[in-house]
Amino acid sequence: MFNRRFLQTAFTAALLGAGVEASWQLARNLPVLRAPAWRTAVADALVAWAVTVALFWLYAALLRGLRLPRDEKAVPTAAAYAAISAPLLWYAIYRAIPVARLSWLVALVAGASAAPFAAASLAYVLRRRRVATVMAATAALILLVVTASTVLEQTRPGEPGRANFLLITLDTTRADRLGCYGYPKARTPTLDRLAARGAKFERALCLEPLTAPSHATIMTSLYPETAGVLLNAMRLRGDVPTLAEKFRDAGYATAAFVASSTVQARNTALDRGFEHYDDAVTPREGYHASPLIPLAFAEKLSMLALDENCGERRADEVTEAAIRWLKQPRRRPFFIWLHYFDPHDDYLPPARYVRPGLGSRSLQKRINENWAKDKGGPKLPKRIAALYDGEIAFMDAEIGRFLGELERRALAPRTLVLIVGDHGEAFGEHGTKYHGFRLYDEEIKVPFVVCDLGGSLPRLPEPALQVTTLDVAPTTLDLAGLAVPRTMRGRPLFRNADATPAYCIRVPDPLRKNRDAVGRLDALATPEEKIILRAEGSAEYYDLAEDPGETNDLARERPARVAELRVALEAVRAGVEPSPPPARELDSETMDKLRALGYIK
Repeated sequence: MFNRRFLQTAFTAALLGAGVEASWQLARNLPVLRAPAWRTAVADALVAWAVTVALFWLYAALLRGLRLPRDEKAVPTAAAYAAISAPLLWYAIYRAIPVARLSWLVALVAGASAAPFAAASLAYVLRRRRVATVMAATAALILLVVTASTVLEQTRPGEPGRANFLLITLDTTRADRLGCYGYPKARTPTLDRLAARGAKFERALCLEPLTAPSHATIMTSLYPETAGVLLNAMRLRGDVPTLAEKFRDAGYATAAFVASSTVQARNTALDRGFEHYDDAVTPREGYHASPLIPLAFAEKLSMLALDENCGERRADEVTEAAIRWLKQPRRRPFFIWLHYFDPHDDYLPPARYVRPGLGSRSLQKRINENWAKDKGGPKLPKRIAALYDGEIAFMDAEIGRFLGELERRALAPRTLVLIVGDHGEAFGEHGTKYHGFRLYDEEIKVPFVVCDLGGSLPRLPEPALQVTTLDVAPTTLDLAGLAVPRTMRGRPLFRNADATPAYCIRVPDPLRKNRDAVGRLDALATPEEKIILRAEGSAEYYDLAEDPGETNDLARERPARVAELRVALEAVRAGVEPSPPPARELDSETMDKLRALGYIK
């Protein structure tokens, strides 16, 4: 029934299918393939070979039965075209018509049905040498034009006079654990160097010690209640401008590379304004299935480093993704957001960033488990501190690696860097661990540094006594020469850095019942004092000038001052525009990730 011509064509088609699959894996999935990557590419190529061969014989039998085309000599070629085009057709149908909400099975049936007819027609047309020559010349011309435009785009200088902006948010990073803020054991040379060259705000506060609410404030300059993001997995309201949107509208290339599910687009809508939003925090989310191998099968075959309950990715993965984007040719200036999550618990730094004896991953996991369960003996706090410091050191090194890439590409002299923490972390102070539970400085005091790598940053007005994360977006826009929207509640710090009271909140999360006994907290803080109001009406008062560690509650001793600050706090709270937060919709995958990050116990 089938002669040697069929065997030769089947071999050629399978070779092409295997090459397509191997190229796809290396081009699209290299960052998430388990090393060595070539092993995955070869394994997938072998499967693609088998898939293509099976499709070839299937279509060959079908075309012979249908006698399309009538010339039997054209059947092998048509079958080969069908075997290669069928997966591409179903993939294109599935991806190109999302409005129809076609299932992959419907798209597969449609693609498989259309393939033999398209392939037979193509085989018939290409039998004419002139037509084949014209099509080949056209393809070559298109390839030449695309290549030439890419080269021109890459070699053409950027727009003069417009600076690039790099926003780096440090998750779960206390200000007092960085060298530039006086920590003697810090290994943060990159951040220390930026602080020395630029402007460092000595007292910067976040408005709520949770990742999503704090980042919503950073991106919108709105209070959490106004932004509609009071807890993790709440989506930003859609009628307020964001920092990224202002840069995009001004003609900037905008990109974000985030490291945690707590700031993923589907959970928070923080991707608004970003042309490229890389939130693939797990290999599953970062893996691109090829047309030749379905995703479910490819995951098992490719030996991906999948962790179903993982909700974060390491600093080196964030940096690598951002560098890949940076290498793409473009003429426009850029606004990039890099989000590093490593200092968040669990504290599991690479071995080279911790002191000898703590490099073992199994030991680190046991230390974290003991910390969570209040076990482990007197050495435990120091070990936890060493691991936390190691995470910060690792993060600092990766920030330095990205800045080095800017230097190599001659982009640093026209790039301005803003670095801010989203919240801090408690290590037993006030009887609390982790974050999101109290409004003491260990949870709300964060680093905030602005550095122009070109050295042309305007001088910071004095005194810069206290700032908040409300001020990040207005300051960035002002330095870029862009108008600050009237909706933003912060101020451009290089025009006005006078201390203003910070209004901070802590909203109870029903998913964290075992640590949520205190209910809602509201605080008003100045550089000299702080009042914290509990939901039932009681208050704490701290004289920060005399008691920076907030160990001595003076509420009973200074009732008159507490009454004055209570009135001031209520006035600020009354001026915060409320926004009915959207219903919190948590699917099983989001729940798993929040549980893995410690937000659900």
